[in-house]
Amino acid sequence: MVPDEFPAIRVDIVLSTHAHFDHDAVERPRGLMVLERLVGQLKLGDIEITGLADKRKCEPAPPHKPTSVSADLHAETCPPNNVIGLDNAIQIIETGGLRKQC
Repeated sequence: MVPDEFPAIRVDIVLSTHAHFDHDAVERPRGLMVLERLVGQLKLGDIEITGLADKRKCEPAPPHKPTSVSADLHAETCPPNNVIGLDNAIQIIETGGLRKQC
């Protein structure tokens, strides 16, 4: 649990790679644009953001292992019948000749 809230500051873009119950605060920054789990490409001025679909966990519950993570969640974590809570997006941010992957 995070003891302090994220500061409510003004920003141009808020990026979120995945939602998580204890550290998901996309509403706190006062963003002109909020991109949650962006899949695709966005160009804004000299900034280019590419989002690639990913899965944070993919563990099918085999019948002989009822104690697997998927069995504990009571939900399928692998495509095509997966729960969105385990979806993730890899963000590649490029600007000014620099490239950063998050």
